[in-house]
Amino acid sequence: MNGVAGVWKFVPEEVETVALSNSTTTQTKPGDTNEDVEPVEDDIEDQVVSFLQVKPAASTRKQLMAMLSSKAETLKSAAISTLLIKLKDAPSPFAKVKQMINDLVARLEAEAADEASQKEWCDTEMSETNAARNAAQVEIDSLNALHTEKKALSAQLTEQINTLSQEIADLSKALNEETALRNTDHDTNTQTLADANAGLLALTGAIEFLNEFYNPSLIQKQAPPSAGYERAVSANAGSDGQTVADMAPDAGGVSGAYGGKTDASKSIIGMMEVIKSDFENTISKTTDEENTNDGDYQTFKGETEQDISDKGDLKDTKTTDRENADLDATQADADLKTQGKLLQDALDELVKLKPVCVDTGMSTKERNARRDQEVEALKEALKMLQNTQFNF
Repeated sequence: MNGVAGVWKFVPEEVETVALSNSTTTQTKPGDTNEDVEPVEDDIEDQVVSFLQVKPAASTRKQLMAMLSSKAETLKSAAISTLLIKLKDAPSPFAKVKQMINDLVARLEAEAADEASQKEWCDTEMSETNAARNAAQVEIDSLNALHTEKKALSAQLTEQINTLSQEIADLSKALNEETALRNTDHDTNTQTLADANAGLLALTGAIEFLNEFYNPSLIQKQAPPSAGYERAVSANAGSDGQTVADMAPDAGGVSGAYGGKTDASKSIIGMMEVIKSDFENTISKTTDEENTNDGDYQTFKGETEQDISDKGDLKDTKTTDRENADLDATQADADLKTQGKLLQDALDELVKLKPVCVDTGMSTKERNARRDQEVEALKEALKMLQNTQFNF
């Protein structure tokens, strides 16, 4: 008992009652004698040593829990908060505490490694998807501009083609009208020349006939008629051109022979000469007019036909250009559909990546900093345990 009493004075206040209770306990069985009763001093000594651990262990536990609780609140750490719950539910003050802390540190470090890999994957996927989205958007903008340009070009070419078609139609109409006028004018001039030549021929023959009758000496002196203006021959003349009256014997210079009305014949012949001159002027003027009008017509016809040909070639070129513009616009439509699908796919992929890579509540830098602080706090807790005299 003295030994036990000597030990009790070193036992902390909170364990005196327990120690006292244990010190008076003896292990007896029914029928045992006093000699068979064994004192429990040795057990008490072992128990006192165990109880001596209660106060420092409780103090360390209290400090540990306070520190972890403070860190959990400061860092808003779900991991440390969960650890606190497990520590409170532990069956003994430090049962598996070190293992639980070590496991949590390992898990946080593994999460950091996984997150680094996840960040790398996210960075790659986000970069590639954003690049695909931007490329598709740039291509769509370019294709929209191309489509607008080609449709505007097609409309412009259509208007120009219509204008050329109208100009060609107007030129063709003008050429047809001018050709009709030229033909009519040519026919008129041809008829005028035919009538004038016929009249000139008849009048020339009449003048020669009258001169032969009234002025035979003048006829003899006259030069042979020009080609086309042969001497008029009476219908009753012979092969030599003389009639019966021409071949009648000369009066032999008998005084008083009939010589015709010489003065009157001169007036008639003079008038006929004027008419002959009119015919000649008409022939010359009509011939010149015909040549001039035909020359003008041929010039107009050549220029108009060349203009029609040039406009026709230009129309064909513009028609080909319009067809190409329409094809380009159609191809741009098809490419727009393709790029639109690529853009939508990229946008859909970004929507999928957003919860994983973007909407995580805080930045990767912030998460890493907080995780580092969590690990540091846990390592500090381990250090607190290791610094106890019981080396938990």
